[in-house]
Amino acid sequence: MFYKPRPGPGGSHNGMINGFHAKSFHKRVWNRWSLLVKFFFGLIVGIILASQLQSLLISSSACAPYKLSPVHRKLKVNNIQERTEVETRNRQLLLVGVMTADKYIGTRAKAVYETWGSRVPGKLLFFTSDSQNTTDDLPVVRLKGVDDSYPPQKKSFMMLKYMYENYGDKFEWFMRADDDVFIKTERLEIFLKNINSSQPRFIGQAGKGIAVRI
Repeated sequence: MFYKPRPGPGGSHNGMINGFHAKSFHKRVWNRWSLLVKFFFGLIVGIILASQLQSLLISSSACAPYKLSPVHRKLKVNNIQERTEVETRNRQLLLVGVMTADKYIGTRAKAVYETWGSRVPGKLLFFTSDSQNTTDDLPVVRLKGVDDSYPPQKKSFMMLKYMYENYGDKFEWFMRADDDVFIKTERLEIFLKNINSSQPRFIGQAGKGIAVRI
């Protein structure tokens, strides 16, 4: 059974045709908006997924060193040890910094330099105040802005600073000593060679000074 619409005034079907065109136009508009919305929705989802995947890859690569096989871990440790041994071979064993004062340069400092100081397995330096006095050809470093007052905390810290800035990569060990001590350098050398110098260590006891003068 077929349906034939009744002609409008004048025998035409314009009313039917115009209605059909309006519905078709709205449908096309809706389809375009629907595609546009789907496109932006997919774009947003893609950006979110990409960022999540990037974060996952970064975290996985960061954890990669901890997931090495035993063979790879052993090879990595061996490489680190080899580099450390090469760096150690290029350094001298010990730098001794002896704190002294101008009034002791010709007595205590000279006695140290002529006895155990000449047998240090490395280098010996004397540190004193900033003045223009003679030093009897001793290896003396005069610290700027430092005097010989007691207690000598400033002199001590400035000495360590000088040793680090000028010899930090040239020696394995650094020692602070006073000018009234005697050191058995042979035993000290044996002791230090049996300790891994690539690890940070503090050996000894911090001095407290004389209680009356503090």
